[in-house]
Amino acid sequence: MHPFKYLTVTASDSFEFGYILGDKLKDLIKKRVDWYVRSVPKYKIDSVKDSLEEFIAPIVKYYPTAMEEIMGISEGAKVNMVTLLLSMFDEEAYILSSRPRIPKCTAIGAHLDNGDVIIGHNEDWDATVRHDGMAIVKGDIKGLQFVSLFYIGSLPGTSCSINSHGIGYSGNSIDGKKFKFGIPKTIRMRAILNSRSLKEASDIDTFDGSINNNIMIASKREGLLDSEDLWNVNRLFKDKKFLVHTNNPIEPKYQNKNNTDEESVGRYNYLMDTLSNSRELTEDVIKNCLKVHSPVEICGHLSRKNCSYGVTVASAYINVTQGFIDIAHATPCNHPYKRYYLH
Repeated sequence: MHPFKYLTVTASDSFEFGYILGDKLKDLIKKRVDWYVRSVPKYKIDSVKDSLEEFIAPIVKYYPTAMEEIMGISEGAKVNMVTLLLSMFDEEAYILSSRPRIPKCTAIGAHLDNGDVIIGHNEDWDATVRHDGMAIVKGDIKGLQFVSLFYIGSLPGTSCSINSHGIGYSGNSIDGKKFKFGIPKTIRMRAILNSRSLKEASDIDTFDGSINNNIMIASKREGLLDSEDLWNVNRLFKDKKFLVHTNNPIEPKYQNKNNTDEESVGRYNYLMDTLSNSRELTEDVIKNCLKVHSPVEICGHLSRKNCSYGVTVASAYINVTQGFIDIAHATPCNHPYKRYYLH
């Protein structure tokens, strides 16, 4: 298995950034878009395609620069705009049409004993993206610098990121069966990448989204924030020492049979117990948590019993205090982390 594609992009505006990104990744973008059209049942694609305007209208209204970036990617990669949008809104396609289980992700936020503020994140999704479905971009748009692990054919920010304002974040979809038209998850994740503060980032996450999220946000200056977006209930949580996200609402009173699975609760409880009982919180402790296979599966493999939840296609360790992301290009138990600095 080869490492993820890595590229640097410096641009004067969003369209130029998207164009350069699309041009540099055009062969892989076309491959991923073609895979989407071939692999996702037609009725799922049609469900979103018939309702595409319901997604596009709020993007144009509230996040026009994101649409400019998408237009740049489409032109740079020479990919049809509608098909590109459909592949970007893949989670919406899955949920809107068949109400399936969303593959699991796991995130840990912590104040380490040395004072660093960090996030550890395992990105779990369809196994096909392990080989050519993800990339790392070191970007600079009019002075805003960032490093992002993202899905090829989508926007930076769609997995996890860090920016030069000292903000880092990752996202976990809540395993729910409900759906509403609004700002797609891809767009909200991209918008958070421009944030200057925890409040700005959480306002984006909890605003009119199509899919419910648990977003883990870390600030070099402000600490940790758990931004949890539920139906008509936007809730923000802070914790002095650590936070954990899986794929269900954190508070039991908001959990139900549609949004909470025993497997997700098991991961959450295991990590809460492990971190609570740790004598110290260090980089090694966090990374070792991301490698766990038993008694719960945080590091997901195709050969294991829970592979129906998705497999771990990447693992990231974000240190907003020191300004870097460590990324393993598949399961962290078998693949080393490589460090990418903001500067």
